[in-house]
Amino acid sequence: MFALFKRLDLDTEDIFTDIEIPEETQHDLIKAFENARFEKGTIDVRDYDYRIIISLNTGYPMYLISDKQSLTIIKHDGQFEHYSIVNDNDFFSILQKATE
Repeated sequence: MFALFKRLDLDTEDIFTDIEIPEETQHDLIKAFENARFEKGTIDVRDYDYRIIISLNTGYPMYLISDKQSLTIIKHDGQFEHYSIVNDNDFFSILQKATE
């Protein structure tokens, strides 16, 4: 299993900043994400603050808006799917602690 985390800041020249997250914390994040519940939604793309890729065999880039607990998945065909995370199983609190 693979996870890559980047902070996203549209106000800087290099908008992506790598985030080093310990492997154990990555496993906690992945487990919380796997157990989360999602509902289709709409998102203002200017609000993204994280980019993550979680991969078993194939990785899909996902853009997160942590304060709104929502995400966008970019599928291989280039289509976007927007979701609200209804029950995040502490995903965002784990992510916040890991990136402080």
